[in-house]
Amino acid sequence: MKRVVVVGAGPAGTVVAARLAAGGIREVIVIDEKPPWEKPCGGGLTYKAYRSFPLLEHSAPHKAIRQALLSTDGGHVALLRLDRPIRIYSRAVLNRLLLEKAIESGAEFIQARVTAVEACPSGWRVRTAKLSLDADYCVIATGARNSLRDFGARFRPCDLMYALGYYLEREQQQIDIRFLAGVRGYIWVFPRVDHVAVGICGKGLAAPELRQILHGFLREKGWSWKEGRFYAHPIPALEVDGWRRNRYGGRLWVTVGDAAGLVDPITGEGIYYALRSGQLAAEALLDETVDRESKTTRYEQLLEQAFLPELEFASRIASRVFLGSLLGAPVPQRMIQLIRYSQRFRQIVRDLFAGMQPYSSLKARLLRSLSRTIQEALVSVLFHRVSLEEEQA
Repeated sequence: MKRVVVVGAGPAGTVVAARLAAGGIREVIVIDEKPPWEKPCGGGLTYKAYRSFPLLEHSAPHKAIRQALLSTDGGHVALLRLDRPIRIYSRAVLNRLLLEKAIESGAEFIQARVTAVEACPSGWRVRTAKLSLDADYCVIATGARNSLRDFGARFRPCDLMYALGYYLEREQQQIDIRFLAGVRGYIWVFPRVDHVAVGICGKGLAAPELRQILHGFLREKGWSWKEGRFYAHPIPALEVDGWRRNRYGGRLWVTVGDAAGLVDPITGEGIYYALRSGQLAAEALLDETVDRESKTTRYEQLLEQAFLPELEFASRIASRVFLGSLLGAPVPQRMIQLIRYSQRFRQIVRDLFAGMQPYSSLKARLLRSLSRTIQEALVSVLFHRVSLEEEQA
């Protein structure tokens, strides 16, 4: 292939562009209507993400967070120490870092809005208001708000959740996670270098209702949202059947990151999957053992081997995580209680925060640990032994 056009300059698009350019594709062109921008999200990278992409660990300003305050709106609280910190970036900083890496690798960046992608003899013709480019292959990395209807995932309303919040000039040294009764979602506070991102995501609730819930949380903290900058964004959260009907590519095109629906349907975390899908798309396109017409199939195979079954499994259990019950109480409440009283359970949750505990093997690990976890909890309750984390909450 002589020319690949990447539509979108977020993490997924810039990773695939950098790897294609470094891998020998003659022309790799990234097109996006914006320069690196501040995407509405917390901006947290798990240990799994920055371990897999060492460039991210120390290359740009970020905040390393080593504790998380978990709570329910029923008043249950636990402070969890993280043995592997979450690194929190401004998305403008992260996007700029990755775009610069793509350009250093040999990719070209064009700031323009793509108005159409049309079939042509060579493959695709990508149009903007001022130019037209022919490409042998297209990579769609436009995010969840994809205006190219013939490419990428076809999201139904049930395959999306809504996120909204504020950037506030506040200082905080811990992540806050608030679970909400009857809501498949949560509130977060993520500290960044010079501000905090506070927000709420939820499935099945309208934006005004989510905003009202978030305002109640901010009033509880004594923070005014009126001083902040508002943001809102849809997040892919595919239902189980959504994975089976999803599109990851077609003839001479593939889609990566949020545009492909590659987001954890429980946490809403998509940065790792954006980076990894960009990596896998580049691997498929550079594979010289696969002809050009078969590269999409190769990409789909790589996604299946890497994480698609895990994301589909997460869809199966998402409602139970937020709305189910465990030992006679709501799952979030019981989880917080076990964090307070069981060292074994605390380590399981730490591994979940680090991205190192797959959902598919979580049940087996919980069952193996159940007897010891209950013993630890009973001893702690009977003898008033509360974890160090809880004492300092």
